[in-house]
Amino acid sequence: MLVKQCYASGTIIYVMPCGKFWSFELNLQKKKKQHFVWRKYLEPWSETDRIYCLMDGRIFKSGLMGVGQERYFYKLKELTEAEIKIIQAFIDQDKRPLIRKLNHGWIDFFNQVFKIRDLLDSYGVSHPEVDKMLDVLVHNFEEDFHGRIESDAIKFLEMLYRKDLSFYDDENELIDFLFFICQQYFRTQNIDSKVQAAIGSFNGFNIDAMWAVLRHTSATSVGFSLYQDRANFRPVLIDNTSNIPFVTGDQPVINTHAIGLSLEEIPSELEFYYPLTPKLALLLT
Repeated sequence: MLVKQCYASGTIIYVMPCGKFWSFELNLQKKKKQHFVWRKYLEPWSETDRIYCLMDGRIFKSGLMGVGQERYFYKLKELTEAEIKIIQAFIDQDKRPLIRKLNHGWIDFFNQVFKIRDLLDSYGVSHPEVDKMLDVLVHNFEEDFHGRIESDAIKFLEMLYRKDLSFYDDENELIDFLFFICQQYFRTQNIDSKVQAAIGSFNGFNIDAMWAVLRHTSATSVGFSLYQDRANFRPVLIDNTSNIPFVTGDQPVINTHAIGLSLEEIPSELEFYYPLTPKLALLLT
């Protein structure tokens, strides 16, 4: 990871997880409200940046900043050596050498902040500004990385709004789109809760810290599987001609084959449903 100071309010981070070079702006103010549902994605359901929500049987209106978020949801959590070995064991179950290599990269990606801290400590480096930067990295790194993924995906949303599916015929564009859609599926609080409920207590291990890496390895693995099997998957746009609008929620991408299954059941098939506007939805089937 390279860190380059650019201006007072932000820092440019250069990273290369899963074989791709990325740069993104790290906000130097710690973000308390960290969104697991992209605010721009919700705009078609909003009016003047406010949106109707249903929660616990109650309908209310909220600003886009107030929904699909949780306090410090993406704060990095340091992994123990034992937790890293368990993640590696999960990764090594994949039969594809390339995916194993890419997914092992996610471990280093999310551990590098703590490695930098340990390196500085080993040389006795201590300075308030350095400590502040490390604290900001711990709190904002993953949130701002998701922001870069979303920024790159704006073009896909705009194409889909125009009912343009031509990106599906461009291999590089398709890889980026599938990575984005899988990130939107795995990054949410809903999936996080289901994973922890399914696994339950794992004595001496921080499941939350482990899932922070595994959600990215899962997005990489599933996205690559969809790409490999692209001849058997096709994107279908669904026009809503009724008076009842499509709705979305805190799990914007849904596997239709998982509907109705218990936490212990793993769906044997995959079909992604992704509502785009109250009148348009995408089905990867």
